[in-house]
Amino acid sequence: MGLARYPLCALVTIALALGATACGNSDTEPPPPAAAQSQAPVASPGPSAVPPADIGIGSGPSDVRAVNWTQQALPGSFCHIPGLVHYLNGAATGTSEKWGPVHLTVDPRSTRYGDFFGDGDEVAAVHVGCDNGGGTADGQLVDSYVVVRSSAGTLHAIGVIVPQMAAVPGVHVPLLSGADFAAGKITVHEVWYRHYDGTCCPSGRAITVWALQNGALVAGHPSVTS
Repeated sequence: MGLARYPLCALVTIALALGATACGNSDTEPPPPAAAQSQAPVASPGPSAVPPADIGIGSGPSDVRAVNWTQQALPGSFCHIPGLVHYLNGAATGTSEKWGPVHLTVDPRSTRYGDFFGDGDEVAAVHVGCDNGGGTADGQLVDSYVVVRSSAGTLHAIGVIVPQMAAVPGVHVPLLSGADFAAGKITVHEVWYRHYDGTCCPSGRAITVWALQNGALVAGHPSVTS
């Protein structure tokens, strides 16, 4: 989840072959110079980004800030785990349909809160992640926010947010670094890795705006900001 819990990894270098073949058609524009080409990975819809709308995940206080997320059940769809994952002291294990046995964590310190419905009541974007259990940054598989609201004494997961910048093979997966709330939308900040970035220091930045559509939390197209 956060980078501080992982040791630095060796720099991964991947050579890029950039080239073009000239065409006989004089109307064909030449390719842009290599320096002008973006190093941003392409946008991705994310793995199982949206669970069924409004999943009840148990009883809870009306103030979501009072929930102990380290002891809470949350949807596992961001890690391709069906149903709910039950966290104990902020950790859990499960079997991902994509990656097999995985280790999951929830980080209350990186959880974000805001008024999403415009009614004065806050929702929580609970920061969770899963990894292969190896204990290094290279073992991180996906980073996520589970968006939770409280209604009539019950907690409801209304959506799951994952980075929309696709991971590049051989490069660390993109991560989430914050969320800003406004009525009907959540602006999510992502960090992503270029080929020359060390594990400690992703240089790419992007934002993606998520909004409710037909009861589901849906991502817009990510915008690269650096």
